[in-house]
Amino acid sequence: VSAWINPASYGLASESWMVRIADKSNGSATAGWNIWLCSVSMCGGGNQIWIRQGFSTTPGGWNSGANPVTLGAWTHVAMTYDSSSTTNDPILYINGAAVSLTENSAPVGTPGSDATINFTIGNQTSTAATFDGKIDDVRVYNRILTPSEITNLYNFGR
Repeated sequence: VSAWINPASYGLASESWMVRIADKSNGSATAGWNIWLCSVSMCGGGNQIWIRQGFSTTPGGWNSGANPVTLGAWTHVAMTYDSSSTTNDPILYINGAAVSLTENSAPVGTPGSDATINFTIGNQTSTAATFDGKIDDVRVYNRILTPSEITNLYNFGR
């Protein structure tokens, strides 16, 4: 998944602390995936990007370091991930460059399918995790993009 985001904040105080950039999950920890901004201490210090992939026993969860994006500025965010093995980790790119992720929940079991789950941009299906800002040029691919393809998407959009 790839998107340009321009967040006004890391989340609306009246809603969830996990505001969605993109969500293709069913609200459980067993199916689908999502990528979100997190603003509170529950997110390892707050102001991070988090990625979650549902698995049958324990979902996989990864997060960026603090403040990966600048509020009020356009940032290109891309994430690639092969969920076919629990030993794989996603790769997060900010403005065309890979950034370090911390695995905070190792996936266990088999990956949960997202085939019957709706894709939501800027929220989740319950509408309790509204992205506060602008999202543009969202792209979802059925394969993992190469680092040079991610860099090209960033350079093309600037």
